[in-house]
Amino acid sequence: MEGYSLRQNPFALLRVSPRAKLAEIEDAFEDAVIERPAEEQSLLKTKQLLLTPNARLIAELSWLSEVAPRRADQLVAMLERADSTGLLKATPDLPPISSANLAAEAAARLGDLSFIPLLIRAHGLIGPTETLDWLNSTRATAGFARVEPAQVTEALRTLRSAHARSAVAAIVAGKDPPGALADLLTASADPHAPLLKEIFREYDHWSSPHLAEIERDIDAALVRLMAGETGAVGRLNALLTSWDELSQPAQLYSQLSGLDEERSLRIYRRVRSHCIDLANDHQRFEEAHVVAAVMRDLFRELPTAAAELATDVDTLARLSGDQKLEAALSPLYAAMTTARTNVTRTLAELKAAGFSERAGPNVAGIHRAFTATAAALAGSENADAPIRVVRSFALDLNNDHDDPPAALALLKGLRAMATPADEALTSQIATDIVITENNSDHRLLKQAIASDRFGEAVRIVEQMVARTPSGEEASQLRSLQAQLTQRRNRGWLKWAGWAAAGLFVLYLIMQGNNGSSYTPPATYAPETPAATATSDAASAAAAAETAAADAVAAQAAAPTETASAADEAQPPVGDGLALEASQVRYCTFQKARLTALQALVTESNATAVDDFNSRVSDYNSRCSSFRYHAADLEAAKAIAERDAGRFAAEARTIAQGWDR
Repeated sequence: MEGYSLRQNPFALLRVSPRAKLAEIEDAFEDAVIERPAEEQSLLKTKQLLLTPNARLIAELSWLSEVAPRRADQLVAMLERADSTGLLKATPDLPPISSANLAAEAAARLGDLSFIPLLIRAHGLIGPTETLDWLNSTRATAGFARVEPAQVTEALRTLRSAHARSAVAAIVAGKDPPGALADLLTASADPHAPLLKEIFREYDHWSSPHLAEIERDIDAALVRLMAGETGAVGRLNALLTSWDELSQPAQLYSQLSGLDEERSLRIYRRVRSHCIDLANDHQRFEEAHVVAAVMRDLFRELPTAAAELATDVDTLARLSGDQKLEAALSPLYAAMTTARTNVTRTLAELKAAGFSERAGPNVAGIHRAFTATAAALAGSENADAPIRVVRSFALDLNNDHDDPPAALALLKGLRAMATPADEALTSQIATDIVITENNSDHRLLKQAIASDRFGEAVRIVEQMVARTPSGEEASQLRSLQAQLTQRRNRGWLKWAGWAAAGLFVLYLIMQGNNGSSYTPPATYAPETPAATATSDAASAAAAAETAAADAVAAQAAAPTETASAADEAQPPVGDGLALEASQVRYCTFQKARLTALQALVTESNATAVDDFNSRVSDYNSRCSSFRYHAADLEAAKAIAERDAGRFAAEARTIAQGWDR
């Protein structure tokens, strides 16, 4: 790169001072020809430059014109012997133009970047008015015509460009040109100083051909990337890194003004467009994410890129993670699909052998797939995903297929096989097991009472009491236990039938859920991505979220009107029916009546016992298992509590009929 040179200055070549008159210049020319006859033509051109007004002006500004000739000779000698230490000490004390000329020469000739801050400082001290006065004073002494202000302004601009080229020549010869420029920018008191701006412009001119070559290689790498060639991502990222290294100074300087460096922004937009195509059109989320992450780190000096890539990288990371997770879970999903195809057999296998590889083919297939998937995801952020999937399947067996024993076997086997990283999930599975145990026991209890197996009924209630040692439910269970024990010992049945049925319904209401089923906490579903590109897992999650939202909306929309006895509607006979608000009130109010009526039944009054059991049987046929809106049930319970006196009075009225 051609820059500034003290050696080639006409005053240096003829060894004359800017104050030398015409006769002195002629004598110096003749002496030089005698010493160097071979350079006569070159020396003649040099003399003519000093006699030409405009050319002489550049020469005057490009020399150590402000210092005495003897001092100028000393400084040039220091340059010749590469005395950086002496020059660094001397340069700041020189007049501004001489200081700038010496610093530019030392930086370029010695390759010492320490002179560039001195160069920038000196240019900051050069004043056009002071320079004009000094030039005209010197010319008056030498006998040359005065210069005009416009001439000085233009000549200083030319000098500044020459000095900038010398500085950049020194910078690009170093080990880290971008780093050197960044240091200059950081150290400068005025990052918009004219010389610093000129240095960045000259660097940009120097780097342009190299950047053009890299840009062509980036375009070729993008073609290979879209074609799916092996190693295309690595090749593209290496080229982007090379681009950023060379263009970093231009990016930094543009960033000072809050602007995007145009060439880098063009490259960024081109590559980002391909990343979007990779994700949306080809579902190659991982490759798009890797490239986007590299660009985020490289192009952080581009305000536009920094804003867009922050969202891009997060979205692509999520999509890539969902895709990887879906692939990892696919064997487990496949095994569950097989198990669902013949769910009756799957339920039987679970109840016969539990969740183990020794079970039948359906359950064993899930067990093997779970083991492999859990091993593949171990240590990752999705390590609990297989556990959530199997838990969700267990909840389906309890809720959708109404088989708590099979669900319990699956949950217990799952807990024995794996410990979740998420403590909340561990607690949730423990809660699931308790609920399914209770659901299973309630079913068995109902069956035992219906078939007069009171010894078995007592054993089941004892288990339930052990799991529920305190609270209202525990009190009800102990009361039922006492009555069942009495009937087992005395052969009495009637009251126990109501107590078991009443407790069963009470338990369902206490669970705050639908009949004999329970609604589990949210099961696992991949998070919905915030991007135009989607995957099957993401679509499934979106559907799950929509269903959940619909359920909440339905619950919120449930009737909440104030009710009275006239607002009851007897539900039809059946299990698992979805009851309206008035039907929920019937079941709630009828339970209150029967509870009050139970205290009025005596064993000696056969009419009372028969009528009471008939009412209980009718209640159980309609209200033992049903689905409802939580808001309807809560409203009905509030009314039942408020009107407890009314229901007690109605019970007494019924009991009076037994004595007639």
